[in-house]
Amino acid sequence: MKVIKSLVLGGFIAVGVSSCFDPPEFPITPEINNAEVYFGVTPDLAEMDSLVVSVDFRDGNGDLGIATSQTSDPYHAANFFFIRGNGDLEAVATITGVTNESSPRTFSPILWPAAGVEGELATLDTRNDPDYSFLPADVFPYSCSNYVYNQLYISEDHIELLDPSYNYDIIDTVQDVRPRLYLVEAPFYTEYNPNQFNITVEFQIKTGNTFTTFDWRQQLCTTFDGRFPILSDKTAPLEGTIHYAMKSSGFYNIFSTQTLRLKIQIMDRAFNKSNTIYTKEFTLDQIKQN
Repeated sequence: MKVIKSLVLGGFIAVGVSSCFDPPEFPITPEINNAEVYFGVTPDLAEMDSLVVSVDFRDGNGDLGIATSQTSDPYHAANFFFIRGNGDLEAVATITGVTNESSPRTFSPILWPAAGVEGELATLDTRNDPDYSFLPADVFPYSCSNYVYNQLYISEDHIELLDPSYNYDIIDTVQDVRPRLYLVEAPFYTEYNPNQFNITVEFQIKTGNTFTTFDWRQQLCTTFDGRFPILSDKTAPLEGTIHYAMKSSGFYNIFSTQTLRLKIQIMDRAFNKSNTIYTKEFTLDQIKQN
């Protein structure tokens, strides 16, 4: 069994590994427990404060972690959509393209549907079709969640996926790759791909005896969900502790003296989700460390 003693995210990474001859049997779905949290405050106004959560984990086959370089399907940032008629939409993933030059160039996101796939990409103009009038307008908060990705690379083989009656612009052409890529600008309708992250942290505010979710995307167009890196290159039981740092200069301004708790879940590379656990209730001052 491999034991990860400690993993710190958001700063340096320190990993301690040990082995044993009689590995235990863990479920292949990850399990977490013992959620702890502290608030690291920096005296330097140019630096951001850190809210750090720690969770113990164990996993039966060790497939935990996603590399930062993994930005293609299935770990892409957002799904685009084909129009299928009668109000139906079909999600389509994107890839990141990297040239094999001595100084590689990266192009992302690239729409590269499977062979034979046909359709038209949904954009803000799709709302003009009565069957798709349910799509949101490009206003807050939907401008933070559904119309964020207004540029997309499309190969010359797939340019017919754009409805010519919609408003879009080809703002660049990558001539020296084959097939050529067109950089298209349009208000594409998208939805975030939840599989891009492997740790989710939900902030909850206590009012009376009830906790309500503070939705960062709805409120401030951001998220504190994120990734921890690949923990092992072997298929074997794995356990340890993850320390996940969330950095912001606005925690005090937003939460002041409110009572909070954090709801935490992790996911492995096979998209098996762990149980959810909660930190203790806290105010920022109660868990502050200088």
